[in-house]
Amino acid sequence: MKVCPKCQAQCVDNAVFCTNCGADFRAAVQYNQQPQQPQYNQQPQYNQQNYRAQNYNSAPQYNGAPVYNNVPPYNAAQTYNAAPAQAQPESYFDGTLLQRIGWSILGSLVIIFTLGILAPFAICMMTNWETKHTVINGRRLAFNGNGGQLMGNWIKWLLLSIITIGIYSLWIPIKMKKWVTKHTYFAD
Repeated sequence: MKVCPKCQAQCVDNAVFCTNCGADFRAAVQYNQQPQQPQYNQQPQYNQQNYRAQNYNSAPQYNGAPVYNNVPPYNAAQTYNAAPAQAQPESYFDGTLLQRIGWSILGSLVIIFTLGILAPFAICMMTNWETKHTVINGRRLAFNGNGGQLMGNWIKWLLLSIITIGIYSLWIPIKMKKWVTKHTYFAD
């Protein structure tokens, strides 16, 4: 016997409608059915590799690569708001071998004929030639030192070398480089 969910009247088992109120048993059956209880003791079976593959393939894609935390992957080929590359000015030396040989011969003759006394003047001639033909980052260098300025330092360095039995002579190349750098500037 069926019981009508609306009026609680008893009807035959195969009845589609209630004989008392006319309620539709088909809708009531769907309404009265209880949901199946999930089975809590069973663990879902899955394959770890399939799970990882599904998660990887289901992730949002950006240019074919998965996106994590809404951040697209870094692509070194892409540049964002990159400024156009600017050409760097060149650095070069435009002196020639013949000039070098000529200035070296002239400097050697000055040193030989003056017995080394005018060596600072010969050094300044060579340094002036080298600096005048040097361009750094598109800017030409110039040298304003002269033999008279170097002569005072030259005598001081020579006396210190004699007093220290040659030990101070190890510092002379460094002192010379500092002096040349102090008198070198950009011509333009």
